[in-house]
Amino acid sequence: MTQTIEPTIATEPTVTRSGRGRTFAVSVGLLVLAIVAQMVVTIPAAMGYLALGGSLTSPVAFVVLAVLGQIVFLAVGYLFVTRRLGSVRATVPAVGHFGLVAIGSALILAVTLGGTAALAAVGLAAPDDAMLVVAESQPWVLLVFAALSLVLIGPAEELFFRGAVQGNLRTAFGPVTAIGLTSLLFGAVHVTGFLSAGVALSAAVVGSLSLNVLSAVIFGALYERSGNLTIPAIVHGLTNAVGLTVVYLTL
Repeated sequence: MTQTIEPTIATEPTVTRSGRGRTFAVSVGLLVLAIVAQMVVTIPAAMGYLALGGSLTSPVAFVVLAVLGQIVFLAVGYLFVTRRLGSVRATVPAVGHFGLVAIGSALILAVTLGGTAALAAVGLAAPDDAMLVVAESQPWVLLVFAALSLVLIGPAEELFFRGAVQGNLRTAFGPVTAIGLTSLLFGAVHVTGFLSAGVALSAAVVGSLSLNVLSAVIFGALYERSGNLTIPAIVHGLTNAVGLTVVYLTL
């Protein structure tokens, strides 16, 4: 992909309030579209698997459906950035960018591991989401998702959230507000992992989701600072992989 989006915008775009409202509505609509598209793809796949005698409680089914969902994120994000935004820059990182990868990874791990420990210390340890429920009986699922984080989940979610959603919001709100709004949407979509496990929304769940929001702020800042979508994609995939491996080793 070629670069058509500047990495940093010094001033807020001159857009009317109604224009900003439309831009925000488009971004939210894009997320809704992606979720609906995931359902359109995964529900028939699940029904077909059941018809063949499989069980949706199977870890293999869980992995396959998750992969299909991420492919949808990748496809929707790609179509939006190429047809609506033009394109985004995603190239092999320059040598100087590896410092950003190291700093970003350290910050994400500090937020994730430190934040989780802090929430647990005040009695807000989040209940297991759908992945951890599956991993309780089949820990190898965590290692599969660690590998998928590097090759699919990190790139797909960054293309969708930072490339498409944040890129769209930036055109009307500027980079700072775009990062904030995108991060809130990123955190909100992760509630599905708890709902899929039958977990009700609680203070502990909100606390866990807040860590996703903080992580997303770092991803967004890395994208704006580097102007290269590859940077947050690497950090996202790498830190997910490290976190899941740590959980696997502690089971």
